[in-house]
Amino acid sequence: MKVKQEDFIKLPTKLTRTKEGFLKGTAPISRSGVFVVDGIPRLRPESEIEAAVNGVKLLVITDSHPFSFVNTDNVRWLQKGFVGEKITTKKENDELFLRANFVITDEDMIKSVLTKEVTGFSLGYELDIEQKAGMHNGQHYVEVQKNCIYNHLALVKNPRMGTHIETDGDDTLTITEEDDMEEVEKLTKQIETLTETLSAKNKQIDSVEGERDALKATAEALQKQVDSLPKAVESAITEAVSVLKEFPALQTDSLDAVSLKIAAIKQMDEALDVSGKSSEYVNAVYDTLLAKKQTDAVKSQAAQVAGNSDTQTDAVDKAREAYIANLLGKKGD
Repeated sequence: MKVKQEDFIKLPTKLTRTKEGFLKGTAPISRSGVFVVDGIPRLRPESEIEAAVNGVKLLVITDSHPFSFVNTDNVRWLQKGFVGEKITTKKENDELFLRANFVITDEDMIKSVLTKEVTGFSLGYELDIEQKAGMHNGQHYVEVQKNCIYNHLALVKNPRMGTHIETDGDDTLTITEEDDMEEVEKLTKQIETLTETLSAKNKQIDSVEGERDALKATAEALQKQVDSLPKAVESAITEAVSVLKEFPALQTDSLDAVSLKIAAIKQMDEALDVSGKSSEYVNAVYDTLLAKKQTDAVKSQAAQVAGNSDTQTDAVDKAREAYIANLLGKKGD
């Protein structure tokens, strides 16, 4: 079974007068939270606010809540304006607010707004109530409302539902003529367009600066490579010359150090084929075999020196023996 309920909320303090003399504006007309209705704490969940986005469009605005809900029989004398179709939601202070644009068309109602005889809005609607207790943002509730069907938005004298509305600071009602408002909106759009253009230009500048920095880094890296070329060439020549000093008779189509070392390795050990190996691998094999070759040469030279020493010793011994024999022969005579 559905029951009727009314919400109350203050009018915004900034309104616009249209060319026709109507008043229009935008205001929050409902929110989620716990509300005390007839002494009972009742929760309006955020899901109900979201569902109301379509439910409150084009509602009739009335002068206070009518005795019976608005219908085709009474709308002619009850309607004082209407809710628009720009309905939005916004989260503020942990609650979800429902905002709507509206137009007040009745002259007497407009005067009541300007003289502050009416100061707020109040939604009138039917709803279902679920008996369910719980806590919401630190507030206890024992009922939950759901399945709201909205009927009208009333202008009332004493709104009771709290909200957060931008004001002039002292609740002074500010009326802006629509012609001025249109100029303001036009200038605002121009500012927004210029801001977007400036943002796009700044992004382009950032992109160009990024490309410039990247090219600068590349140029610096290339310059370092160029600066290192003489040393690299000198090192390569020195290394090639050192190989040719060890192996002057090498036969190769290339004079780079790695090619020379591959040929030298083949000469030192025919069973080894290091073609296609990395320069590090070739260098390691070459250094190992060269060290062995040099060690073998030193050993051979040492053995040769030792052999010559033995021959000289034998000659001396024979000369000494001959000398002694000669002496002994003379004595015998």
